[in-house]
Amino acid sequence: MGDRKKSPIEERKQQYKDYLDKTDVTSQVREALLKLIENQPKDPMLFLANYFDNISTSDKSDKITTVHQILQLTHHSQQSFQTNLIVAYDAASLAKNPNSKKASMNRPGLTGSVFEELLATILSNVPKNLHATLLERIGCRASEMVPFDVFRYCITVCYVFVDFVKLCGSIFSVLCGKQSGKVTDKDICEIVISSLKDALDSLQDDNSPCSILEAAYVLRPDKLASSLLSNKSSKTDKSTMNEDDFMKEMIDVFTSKIKVLK
Repeated sequence: MGDRKKSPIEERKQQYKDYLDKTDVTSQVREALLKLIENQPKDPMLFLANYFDNISTSDKSDKITTVHQILQLTHHSQQSFQTNLIVAYDAASLAKNPNSKKASMNRPGLTGSVFEELLATILSNVPKNLHATLLERIGCRASEMVPFDVFRYCITVCYVFVDFVKLCGSIFSVLCGKQSGKVTDKDICEIVISSLKDALDSLQDDNSPCSILEAAYVLRPDKLASSLLSNKSSKTDKSTMNEDDFMKEMIDVFTSKIKVLK
């Protein structure tokens, strides 16, 4: 007996299956759902939209873009970020063409040149004059191989630093109040900077990036800055400080607590 002829419905089902297998859609959807479960975002539909937008528009050969997308899946304060760090490190450590014969002969790992470019990408929304000192402390030589512990520490430092810069900007805006121009009372600014130093000094040996940021949140606008505003001096000849100087001094305090790796 010959093979039974498939019905039109069966043929259509087979066509659908062949299409999904050919385009690899099934595995990509499965991967997206796994990422959704791992990260558990507040807005799952937006998370999936961003995820598929990233994988459809990025050049898969661009290692930096791929690794950065993995790290952007969730905030550094979430537990799932630790898992994403491992996945990102594995992706960053792959050979350019892992299927080539030479790939197995090459030393696997993340090179310092790729690592420094990744750090710069994470900090791309922070002005270079603000993050230059930080990169000098945590960067690596181009020819170095970067171990996972260093990768995890430096990546976390960068994401914490981005949050810290935003916090400093918010504090300065509150200190300015309704004043015209980006300047405010220098005495008040120096009190804030001194308070940050005291908060970070209280950490003693616990200088992990997240601990530094947590200590800095004692300065958040609804606490310290608001109370300082009520104590502003009424004298008209007081000295002032602009935003650039305030940000630089605050960031200098932050970076002084970061381990020098270079």
